[in-house]
Amino acid sequence: MNFLDSFKESLLYIEDHLKSKLTVSDIARHIYVSNFYFQRMFAAITGINVGEYIRNRRLFLAAEELLIEGTKIIDVALKYGYETPESFSRAFRKFHGVGPKEVKNQQEKIKLFPRLEIIVSVKGGTTMEYKISKKESFKITLLVKNFKSENATQEIPKFWTAFFKSGYHHDVCPMLGVCLPMKEGDKEFSYGIGAFNEFVKRVPDGFVEHVVPKGTWAEFACFGPMPNSIQDTWKKIYTEWLPNSRYEIVPGYDFEVYEEGDTKSQNYKSWIWVPVRIKK
Repeated sequence: MNFLDSFKESLLYIEDHLKSKLTVSDIARHIYVSNFYFQRMFAAITGINVGEYIRNRRLFLAAEELLIEGTKIIDVALKYGYETPESFSRAFRKFHGVGPKEVKNQQEKIKLFPRLEIIVSVKGGTTMEYKISKKESFKITLLVKNFKSENATQEIPKFWTAFFKSGYHHDVCPMLGVCLPMKEGDKEFSYGIGAFNEFVKRVPDGFVEHVVPKGTWAEFACFGPMPNSIQDTWKKIYTEWLPNSRYEIVPGYDFEVYEEGDTKSQNYKSWIWVPVRIKK
């Protein structure tokens, strides 16, 4: 199953299981990828995390069911995974802007949230600067923290801010943002800030050395201010490069490599490194 087929299959699987207990691990396992890889792929392509997508689809379908004559709010709440009418009403109001009673009585309109569909189109005029390189094993030193995929976009920038406030950058040049390999069943992923060992003056308490195994890497250039340039490049990797490449991403260390300079400048350049192999 190629990349696009896997993503399409994940959307079908979600749709078929909206009325049952559904976890991100279930979906990832169904398409034979890691939990973290699936969540990052989903967010890069769609712009929202998979948990939010599932929740919004359920609340939209729940609203449609409330319009059916004779449907009870508590039955709809239980069908879509809410243990109490109160928790359902809170989530419903947050999404639709009105309560389930108002919708049931047809006093208010519901918020539309249709299912995602993948449409393949051919685009021209854009290029990606990247190279494939083989590297021997190397060492990095990182300060690592665990994150949940649902809120990582908000929490990782706070981690960087705390890194600089603590003065760690005087001893460890903060040129790397690294997602560490995940194990089967992990509900959180580990993200580290640090440097290649040759750029470490002193190892502060809490920092750990990691040995990255030798392998093949795809190195993508990102142009423009952070964090948009990194996010835009991830999206292109998943939507443009992977579907047309003879390579596939494999589990391992994923790197964001930052050069010196003004990270808010239109001319700023950074890199994404991902471990790859030729497709089987």
